[in-house]
Amino acid sequence: DTPLTAAVKNGDTDIVGLLLENGADVYKGVGEVTPLTAAVKNRYTDILRLLLKKGADVDKRVRVDTLLIAAVKNGHTDVVSLLLENGADLQGVRKDTPLTAAVKNRYTDILRLLLENGADVNKGVWEDSPLTAAVKNGHTEIVWLILKNGPDVNKGVWEDTPLTVALKNGHTDVVRLLLEKGADVNKGVWQDTLLTAAVKNGHTDIVRLLLKNGADVNKGIWEDSPLSVAVKNCHTDCLRLLLENGADVNKGVWDDSPLSAAVKNGHTDCVRLLLENGADVNKGVWDALVTAAVKNGYTEIVSLFIANGGDVSKGVW
Repeated sequence: DTPLTAAVKNGDTDIVGLLLENGADVYKGVGEVTPLTAAVKNRYTDILRLLLKKGADVDKRVRVDTLLIAAVKNGHTDVVSLLLENGADLQGVRKDTPLTAAVKNRYTDILRLLLENGADVNKGVWEDSPLTAAVKNGHTEIVWLILKNGPDVNKGVWEDTPLTVALKNGHTDVVRLLLEKGADVNKGVWQDTLLTAAVKNGHTDIVRLLLKNGADVNKGIWEDSPLSVAVKNCHTDCLRLLLENGADVNKGVWDDSPLSAAVKNGHTDCVRLLLENGADVNKGVWDALVTAAVKNGYTEIVSLFIANGGDVSKGVW
């Protein structure tokens, strides 16, 4: 250590002041440790104030972080406040901004402080926006704080939007908050609509919320409709909800009707539900449904089909 760095580490404000009055270099350290980084790390606000008054760079890096990000990660609200008072840059480096660091570490007081000082609520680095980071971890209070400051509620990074992240992780309260703030209920990403993704994961409460907010009950992407997904995964509660909300019981995508998918997977409860809601027992794609049930030895399903008017003479091709 240099004498100044050693004095800072010891928290000796008087000696630090004396060394500074006699021309000690505020930047000179050994390795990655400088007087400034030592003051920030150890939460010595009085010493940090002295160093800043002597012209120390408030945006000096600490390894890959800025001083501000380092202070945020350590949860040092008073240090963050002092750095902001001295004009610390609110931009980020590599994987973090001060705001995303506060979000990931659940530091609500620091988050408020950064927002009050003009942090960009939409600016993320690499894989996360601040809102997406908050949603990912299910931080309802932090999500609410960010939403109060007007972020783009539909803005995602890579393949995910805040809403897709919330529903994939089953964060029902967060989904509700996002929908209240105008998140697009029909916005899908890649292979899934939001409704299809919620059904796939068996999140019944979220499926209910999406439907209540106007999700298209029949809209699918690629090979699946929400109903087909519910059937394939045998999520009977989701299936029931979709049917109650007007899902087309015969609408499939590509090679399967919902009933055909239920037969292939041997999901008797799903077959029964679909038949109760008017599924066409003789409408198969490729295989006749009765034939498919017979081939797989699903006796109960065969009986259900016969009871519902299934054509026992219909073959395939």
